[in-house]
Amino acid sequence: MLSIIVFLPLAGAIIIGAFLREARAIRIVSALFTGVAFLLSLLVFANFDSSVSSIQFVEKHSWVPQLGL
Repeated sequence: MLSIIVFLPLAGAIIIGAFLREARAIRIVSALFTGVAFLLSLLVFANFDSSVSSIQFVEKHSWVPQLGL
C-alpha cells in the first residue's frame, strides 16, 4: 500500500502531462489522485500500531527474480 501512496501522484502527473490541456480538467484529476493518496495514507495511519517496536507496513517484491533481486 505504501508503494501505491508514493506512486499514485506520479501516475496522476503522467496522465495530466500526457492527455490533459484544459485547466479545469487538470485541477479535477490532480485533486482526485491526491485525494485518493491522502485517503490511503489515513488508512495506513489508522492501522499503525504504536505498541509495536518493529518496522510496520513493509512491502517485499522481487524486482528481477532471475537475478535474485
